[in-house]
Amino acid sequence: MHTHIVGIGGSGMSSIATLLLERGDQVSGCDRAANAATTRLADHGVSVEIGHSASHVQGIDRLLVTSALPLDHIEIVAAHQAAIPVLTRHDLWREWSAERPTLAVTGTHGKTTTTAMLAVIFKHCGYTPGFLIGAEVPALGASAAWGQGPLVLEADEYARTFLALSPAIGIITNLDWDHVDIYPSQAEYDAAFREFAIKPSLQHLVLCGDDLGTQRVLADVPAIRCGLTEHNDWRATAVQATPDGMLFELISPAAEPMTVQLAVSGEHNVRNALLALAAAHSYGIDLAVAVAAIAHYQGAARRFEPKGQVGAVRVFDDYAHHPVEIRATLAAARKRFPAQRIVAYFQPHTFSRLEAFLADFQTAFEQADLVRIGAVYGARETSKGDPTAQIVAGMQHPNALAVGDLDQAFEQLLRDVQAGDVVLTLGAGDGVVVGERLVAALR
Repeated sequence: MHTHIVGIGGSGMSSIATLLLERGDQVSGCDRAANAATTRLADHGVSVEIGHSASHVQGIDRLLVTSALPLDHIEIVAAHQAAIPVLTRHDLWREWSAERPTLAVTGTHGKTTTTAMLAVIFKHCGYTPGFLIGAEVPALGASAAWGQGPLVLEADEYARTFLALSPAIGIITNLDWDHVDIYPSQAEYDAAFREFAIKPSLQHLVLCGDDLGTQRVLADVPAIRCGLTEHNDWRATAVQATPDGMLFELISPAAEPMTVQLAVSGEHNVRNALLALAAAHSYGIDLAVAVAAIAHYQGAARRFEPKGQVGAVRVFDDYAHHPVEIRATLAAARKRFPAQRIVAYFQPHTFSRLEAFLADFQTAFEQADLVRIGAVYGARETSKGDPTAQIVAGMQHPNALAVGDLDQAFEQLLRDVQAGDVVLTLGAGDGVVVGERLVAALR
């Protein structure tokens, strides 16, 4: 089977390419520009073309595209003319979840971390799981692998792709309205997750019982509920931050209370860990073994990822691009570094999200001492202007500035940073390079 992937350099598509290769498919692809992912795939025998052409579909069996690609794209048109099937992630996920037991992690925030924790548990409990995760995970050595046995999958809700799955175990981290270009209202977003939660294939549903969204939408749905409050089935108590991460006591119906050590920071990661442990136990893994295994999880790329320390200045990067995620990340930073000045640079991701949650963005940075807002990373969207000044204009924060493009943001941070600062670059675009350039300049 020869699959050609349009946009193969993207994080999602490059990971899918890895899975297809490992299951024995012939894979080729194209993208607008080369990057680390295209180089890695080329080193593994994938034919990667830069640019798009109708000639790319010659001799292939199927064309794989993102849901965001326009229907008049030159390669989609050429494939239709040649009667070559055009697939999206929906089709592959439907196929894969029918082939093998699938644990699907969905929700607005925390999907990557929870999926990675679960895959690490399986790996250290003697399995060779398949996994598909939205970031590189050092403890796994990759973001994707075909593996054997269960498939642990980060089930993105964008374009309703997660509804194509038929998972045996479903995990819902939380519910906050997002992807307003796909779900124009909170009601439509909620309805999609409710549809997922009652899928006939589900043998177990695990969700965060602390979350107001899951409480509102799924209160009547039978599930294993996890969290920090007493009404949950699986509960973390005596939660405390440590120099190396988090420590808590796990109370569950599966075993006597036991101590759990995490190598990542923040109460949000305690909730993620509870979900992963409960899901692993639901699959049949001994809880004590799972607790020992989860200690091997040390984070994922762009999830409070250390980018470097120069003297007394520390630089981290995080994928937080929704107001709720920003608050959680900054809260974790403040708890971990209570005495340091926190400098937050945020690159908004998509104009539609910024417009929909403008008021929430304006109050999301209270835990930061300095706030620098960069130009919007439009991704699939365009706008006549850059509205980031609106965020700053409505903020009550005493030290917030709009700092423009990546070069301007870097120059501003270079002027701002002082010894002892903790710098966080936040966002789902390419703002990570600002922190990387800062580390290099300080050296």
